[in-house]
Amino acid sequence: MRNRSFALLFAALLSGCVTVSNTPLTQQASEQLQNKTLTVVHYPVSDFSAFTAGKAMFGLIGAAEMISAGNKIVKEDQIPDPDVRIGHELAQRLASERNMHIIATDKVAASDSPSALASTYQGADLLLDVKTLSWMFVYYPTDWSHYKVVYSARVRLIDTSSKEILAETACKTVQGDDKLPPTREQLLDDHGALLKSYLNKGADACVNVLAKNLLRL
Repeated sequence: MRNRSFALLFAALLSGCVTVSNTPLTQQASEQLQNKTLTVVHYPVSDFSAFTAGKAMFGLIGAAEMISAGNKIVKEDQIPDPDVRIGHELAQRLASERNMHIIATDKVAASDSPSALASTYQGADLLLDVKTLSWMFVYYPTDWSHYKVVYSARVRLIDTSSKEILAETACKTVQGDDKLPPTREQLLDDHGALLKSYLNKGADACVNVLAKNLLRL
């Protein structure tokens, strides 16, 4: 029963109730990005889930408590949302390999609809829209005192003129050490140093996959 509850709640937290299509650019479309302007979309920090065995027993109430505990960790230890790192690194690759010009902005999106984003971020040909769907640390189903870090994001390339989604996909990574998995205390020690390291590794893994498979770089 505990493992079944774990699976159901974990799946619900991970999905974020968002449908993502897998629509990569063609090689020709990627090459046509040459010399265009690009802005990276920014979102408020997404809810982080501190997925512990005790709270997982209590369904939706437990999920709310895990999000509250996770958001507290993010705030107190200044854990950056990986979507920022992914957006920055992908934009730099587009600038380097497609000679795109990055138009910086500090605007924060209130909606993720293509039309709303095009209205918020005016002045660029294209928008690189990276949004965290879920991020969390979660215990091993067979070892409730040790943890791994799970991250998933949706990435889209949007034409601001037509408001069309030119490319879209999702990226998910799991980071940790299956042979010597850390405890919760080890993960959060030194202001979450190990947690930050795992999240950075996950973001970098997403960047490499997305650059190749979505943007054809």
